[in-house]
Amino acid sequence: MEKDKKIRQSNFELMRIISMFGIILVHILGNDHGNVIVNCERDSLRLIFEFIRFLIIVHVNSYVLLTGYFQCKSKFRMSKLFKNINMMWFYRVVLLIFLVVINVWHPTHIEIFRNVFPLDLGFYWFLDVYILLYCVSPIINKYIGKANKHELRKAIGILFIIFSILPYITGLKTLYNDGYSLYNFVLLYLIGAYLRKYPLKECYLFKNISKNLFQIICIFTFFGCAVFNFLLTQFGSSVTSFGDLFHEMGSNVITTSLAYSNPFVIIQTIAYFCFFETLSFKSPFVNKLSSCTLGVYLIHNNIQIRHNIYKWLKIDHGPIYSYKFIFYVFAIAILIYIVCSIIERFRQVLFKVIYKRKLCCKWRQKYRGFIDNCGFNINW
Repeated sequence: MEKDKKIRQSNFELMRIISMFGIILVHILGNDHGNVIVNCERDSLRLIFEFIRFLIIVHVNSYVLLTGYFQCKSKFRMSKLFKNINMMWFYRVVLLIFLVVINVWHPTHIEIFRNVFPLDLGFYWFLDVYILLYCVSPIINKYIGKANKHELRKAIGILFIIFSILPYITGLKTLYNDGYSLYNFVLLYLIGAYLRKYPLKECYLFKNISKNLFQIICIFTFFGCAVFNFLLTQFGSSVTSFGDLFHEMGSNVITTSLAYSNPFVIIQTIAYFCFFETLSFKSPFVNKLSSCTLGVYLIHNNIQIRHNIYKWLKIDHGPIYSYKFIFYVFAIAILIYIVCSIIERFRQVLFKVIYKRKLCCKWRQKYRGFIDNCGFNINW
């Protein structure tokens, strides 16, 4: 019993795993990565791959929403910020050495400097914005703590209209927000915090229904948003040649169809999140595998790795005609996830050993003492 108490709930950890698997799939299918959809020569097969992408587009939003869910009750810690920066730096340097050793990459002096320099210089857009969000989270949390339910819901509604609905209906012309932005992350953070303070299951619409029925509603909403968004995009593509008005409307829908700020994608993400919120189980294996998700992202999405890995694995390898390629794509995504998780698990063990060394502890204490003596009030 004592051991079981130390194991945290695994519902959201499972969600992290599935979301990271979705990120790998999106990268395999998308441009500048696996180019599967671009290389598809059969229309029906391309539609299948495109629909898969609409199903799994919630992956990034789910991480940000989950951050708001937990961070709204937590304090900002400098050690967590450094942990993410150290991970990025470690993998940039290690992967640079690896690719040079196997004679795949011949970097310039500037490229070597960019990879060796500890701070991120635009390598991972998600972590760049995520770190900014984490830095401003204390300010957001102060507002969340003071705001009542009505005020918080009103703020989310206003931001949803400005940063989601307006960009969607204007094709990003009124306000450019494709979801790769801090203000979209702030919106999702607030939604996550709201769901923590006022769970959707407890609102007057759902509080009297069973958990199973609520789960069915979440699943139906999730697939419903994906199907509607997909069909609307196909309709937009078909009407672009019917005149200027239809061309403008169709182009707007196509432009924002897979934006993380798309209102259908945000609603789909909420349904996805609320479904996992209803689950209750504990699994040490799931929790350990979930702890590797950030490492999986940093490895497979490294700029030079992604320029080579899909060619090594025969993904970006010319025209695609066979339906068997669907199974191959999923198999490769699983393989990438497993290999990257093993590498990240090794790094975690290595860093744990290094952090416990006396010299490392001594330098860490000196650094923290220096920062504290400068008058900065920092939670380490």
